[in-house]
Amino acid sequence: MLLRGSFEGYSAGKTYCHFHCLTSCSCSVRRSRTALVIVLDKNHMLFDHEKLDVYRISIEFAAWAFALTKKLSGPNRHARDQLLRASQSIPQNIAEGNGKRSIKDRKRFLEIARGSAMECASILDILLVCGAISEGEANVGKKLLHRIASMLSKMTQE
Repeated sequence: MLLRGSFEGYSAGKTYCHFHCLTSCSCSVRRSRTALVIVLDKNHMLFDHEKLDVYRISIEFAAWAFALTKKLSGPNRHARDQLLRASQSIPQNIAEGNGKRSIKDRKRFLEIARGSAMECASILDILLVCGAISEGEANVGKKLLHRIASMLSKMTQE
């Protein structure tokens, strides 16, 4: 699971994470372009949805979108706000759907999450044609969204 956070003793080489009572574990730290990212081991995943690859990638996309939107302002603020809402909707609907007991309810939430991924892709297209973001930035986001949408499509097939 990718989370922003801090590790005690990170610079010293031995890491004790704050997610497990300061005991030694197999969690790791890596730097992304925008943040320090903590990769939790399976022992720290408290909920079933945290074990889903699609959930972890959607969290990564939401963090990427958040970093991207920091540079958007003025006339781009409406697209910025919409991208933030839609990007956060993806992991939220995956988590909520995974918590449903009936297959029909679960599928409905996963389809909503897929729709939010498609919405994010269209927002990136709009920001690109309006000159608010570069083609490279749009491609990074769209690659993550394509992975998310593909996984969600597989999960909702009958």
